Amino acid sequence: QTQADANYYQAGVSLAKLLNESDDLAGAGIWYRTQDAVSPYVFLEYNKFLIGFSYDIAINRFKPGTAPARSLEISLQWRLDNE
Repeated sequence: QTQADANYYQAGVSLAKLLNESDDLAGAGIWYRTQDAVSPYVFLEYNKFLIGFSYDIAINRFKPGTAPARSLEISLQWRLDNE
């Protein structure tokens, strides 16, 4: 991703488990943003609606006396059928 003068890459992995016959899922994963943050991620999908939560934990080095940035993110997704 590129925004203004900032460039970074993000990569991650997540695993999910089917909860029942109707394709409902629960899962977790982690994302890494180059030299900036790691983000644990959990999600639940029910009836084609997915809600996920991630929390950015800064891993870059700040000047002494400054607190590293952290952010909670909520994602909502709706899966469409390919019919």
